[in-house]
Amino acid sequence: MKKHRLISFIKNNYLYFLFVLILFLLNIFLFKKAYTLNSIEKNNTKYFVLFFSLTFIELLYLVIINIKCKNKYPIEKLFLILIIPIGLMYMLFLPFGQVPDENTHYARIYSISDGHLVSEVAKDGYTYALMPKNVVSTFSYSKNKKYALVRNHILDSNSKENTYSIFTNMALYNFIVYIPQVTGVLIGRLLHLPYLIVMYLARLFNLMSFVFLMYQSIKRIPYLKKYILFISLLPIIVQEAASFSSDALTISISFFLISYILYLKEKKEFLTKKEYLILFISSIICSMSKIVYIPIILLAYILPKDLFKSKKDKIIKISIMILICIIINGGWTLYATRYLIEYNAGVDSKAQLKYILTHPINYIYNILKTMVIFGPGFIYQAYGRKLGLLDVDVGRYYPIGAVLMTIYLSITNRFKEKKNSIIEGVMYLLVPLAIVGLIFTSLYIQWTPVSKDIIDGVQGRYFIPLLLFIPLIFMRINKSKDNRIMNEKNDLKYIISFIVFENINAIAFIIFANL
Repeated sequence: MKKHRLISFIKNNYLYFLFVLILFLLNIFLFKKAYTLNSIEKNNTKYFVLFFSLTFIELLYLVIINIKCKNKYPIEKLFLILIIPIGLMYMLFLPFGQVPDENTHYARIYSISDGHLVSEVAKDGYTYALMPKNVVSTFSYSKNKKYALVRNHILDSNSKENTYSIFTNMALYNFIVYIPQVTGVLIGRLLHLPYLIVMYLARLFNLMSFVFLMYQSIKRIPYLKKYILFISLLPIIVQEAASFSSDALTISISFFLISYILYLKEKKEFLTKKEYLILFISSIICSMSKIVYIPIILLAYILPKDLFKSKKDKIIKISIMILICIIINGGWTLYATRYLIEYNAGVDSKAQLKYILTHPINYIYNILKTMVIFGPGFIYQAYGRKLGLLDVDVGRYYPIGAVLMTIYLSITNRFKEKKNSIIEGVMYLLVPLAIVGLIFTSLYIQWTPVSKDIIDGVQGRYFIPLLLFIPLIFMRINKSKDNRIMNEKNDLKYIISFIVFENINAIAFIIFANL
């Protein structure tokens, strides 16, 4: 009887077993490639220990996935099962300073923990943080000695000698985006913990805030749950979440705000004071994270008038909320101009702004040319082909697979009960276009020589918050609740299996690159 059940189970799930087998073989090939390319000492023991450890984790996840999917486990709880151990592995195995701008992020965090919510500009025009010398030297260790640093100095206290660390580019960010990391640093410093433990606490609290906001996003969003689950666990996003980077809050608060607006839109009752307050606060935090994402708060206009006392009440409340966000953000932006430094030769922000205003057609051409030439690279970056300091190349296979999975989920997860209104359709299209325009414009003004026909400094990770708009633009009505596309059990285990293998592969490449 048991043998018959096993044969029946295999027959019913042969496509899934084939899918997993392909992923296993791909990981074996890529693990070997990572070892061959990056290992300094040809130590087969290291390779086999890592290979079997990571393979065991994959097998354990596969068992848990199948059990939870079979029992119709809530997707937001599946997210916790995935993100907590995977996020902790990134947190531990990513050496300090091996994430873009992580050293300057930590200098800003340390400065805030000393009470400097806004930074002072030195006579040379730069901004510095006074930090223990061994904390600063942590970021200057050679790449292949990062794990040795942790192993040999994990219990060391702060050195008595202090030195300065520059972080002028991070002084532009409002201190709000660093609250999770600063909390970790303050706890560590108050308890007089070793300096490396304090740094891990900063990463841990950043990861915790990301997990909380993404959990709420998946829980609240009325549709696209599998889509947002997949996107939130892309290696490039988990890497940012497990580092000192403010991008963790930027990405998670953007996803939360979009999800919360969609959640409110599907409500049947009036908007409560608590819900309006959550919407208000999350809008302020989103607008303060990076000015280029401020158009996201405009999505609040898609909320139906039935949630308010009247159409006039809706317009007034949402407009006041948006106006306050713009005023707060505008005030900080004006203040933060004191931190602007033109690093690249030929950059002149005022002259560049004048060029944009006087040559708008040429500027639009420059944007399009940049997208045509570097567009494929932006996609690869957004899906995490290059991790670490953008020097850990995990190969093209998983990023391409992630793009295909995004397309599949965009098609199969875009169904809802009601048809989009005209204002919804317009907002789902114009908001991401406005964000793209602001991203290119900010980098053209601050980072690119005057009138250059290619925009410098653009990275694919800047477009990550826009990924949630892809299925929204093509949203369709679900005419049949029994449609196979709407059945959560059909493809969830495929999606999560891909997530597991992709992240374990990324972690393997990170480890081998830093041995």
